[in-house]
Amino acid sequence: MKLDDTAPAVLALHTAAPTADWPAPSIDEVTLRKVTFAEDTDLASRVTVAARAIDEFGSPMHVLASGDDGAVAIRLAVTHPELVKSLVLADATSHTALGDVTADLTAVTVPALVVCAAPELNSDLTASQELAGQISNGVFVVMDRVERPAHRARPDSFNAWSDSFISIVEGLRGLA
Repeated sequence: MKLDDTAPAVLALHTAAPTADWPAPSIDEVTLRKVTFAEDTDLASRVTVAARAIDEFGSPMHVLASGDDGAVAIRLAVTHPELVKSLVLADATSHTALGDVTADLTAVTVPALVVCAAPELNSDLTASQELAGQISNGVFVVMDRVERPAHRARPDSFNAWSDSFISIVEGLRGLA
């Protein structure tokens, strides 16, 4: 059931683990839906559950994910592009415990924001930077001196980046 035709629709994917508490984006009147996965759920099953959640919602959604769940968002965007407006990935890489989605990156057709926490100035950001760089509409943001996961360590900053990105995507989709 579609709740509001005017509000940006956001699906937050997360594993039932310490990083599972996603702060809600602060976009006015956002429609937020969460999908929580058991830790032992495989990549294909997670993608199926996420696709079903968007189907049940009734319209494409922006998809937020952190860590290993970024692989779910990427695979969802590739296998069900009609369901995904954009990706917002926090501290994600293409090589995860759920599987390696590196080969999928160039097939992602939606815009993607990759936010990476950098606890130290010399933190290795290579994996997240490569992820953003291989997605044709990928944007890479570094949050300096922020512990991982970025969305929990600095929720206001993370939400500001996410809100701005989602607003831009919504605006561009409105022009199409």
